[in-house]
Amino acid sequence: SEIAPGTSGQFVEVKLSDIGSGLEAIEIELEDDDLLDDDADEVDLYGVLIGNDIDGFMVNEVPLDLSNNPEYQPSTLENNLTEGMAVEVEGSMLNGILIVEEIEAEVEDEVEIEALVTNVDYDDNLNGTITLEMGNGVTLPVQSNNSTMLEDDSSSDSDDDGSFSLSELISGTDFVEVEACLGDSSELIANKIKRKDSSSETSLEGPVDDFVSGVSITLVGITYTFDTETTFQVDDNTTDSTAFFSGLVLGDNVEIKDDEPNGIADEVSLDTSSD
Repeated sequence: SEIAPGTSGQFVEVKLSDIGSGLEAIEIELEDDDLLDDDADEVDLYGVLIGNDIDGFMVNEVPLDLSNNPEYQPSTLENNLTEGMAVEVEGSMLNGILIVEEIEAEVEDEVEIEALVTNVDYDDNLNGTITLEMGNGVTLPVQSNNSTMLEDDSSSDSDDDGSFSLSELISGTDFVEVEACLGDSSELIANKIKRKDSSSETSLEGPVDDFVSGVSITLVGITYTFDTETTFQVDDNTTDSTAFFSGLVLGDNVEIKDDEPNGIADEVSLDTSSD
C-alpha cells in the first residue's frame, strides 16, 4: 500500500542501508502492528556491524542477540563476524533487541573469473590464496577467507556434499569459477569459489583499468590484445572494434573470453546496463 503524504501514526516496516554519511531507506511497507513492539514479526536490517564478540554487535544502532542459533550465510560467517562488515540481519524484536534468526554477509561482486588453478597456498581449509592461469604465462592471485563460500560442482566431489576445502584443490587440474571484489589495495578477495569440471576456456569480467583503442584492453591488471578473429559486442549486439571503443570509458564493465588461453581475446563484451 502507498503511504499518503502527511500520514502520521501509521506503523511501517523500513529496510535501511548504511551509506556512510547516514541511513537510506531502500524499502518502506505499511504494517498493521508495530514491528518493534516485542512481537514475532520479521524485521530486516541492512548495515555495517559495530562492536565485537565480547561486548556484542549492533547494526544501525540496534543491538543484536546471536544466541538463538541463527543461520549464517555463508556458514563460515559463524564465529568470524568483524566490525565494519556489511550484513543483512533478519529476526524479531524483544525489548529493543533484535533476536537474530539469519545473518548474511552483504558483498559486492565486481570481478568474475573462470580459469585453471595453477597454485594453492593455504593456511587452513578456508584461508589462503589460489593462483589462476590467465593465458600466455600470466597469472592472477585471488584470496580466500572465512567469508568465502566454497562450492563444488565438479565430478571431484567424492562425498557429494557440494563443497570443498582449499586443501582439496589440485593445481594444474582443477578449474574454478570465482566471484570476487577488489580490496583496499586492489587485491582480489573471493566471495565465492566454485570448482567445476575442467574447461579450456578462460574468462574475466570486471571494470576496465586501461585500453588502447583497437589494440588492447586491461582488466584488474590483466592485459589482452586482439587479432582478426576477435569479436566485439555491446549489450549482446555484435559490433566492430571502432564502434566498441568509441563508447568505452575507464571503469566500464567488460567481459573477456580467451578460448586458448593465450592472452589474445576471442570475445570482448561491454555491458552498459551496469553503468
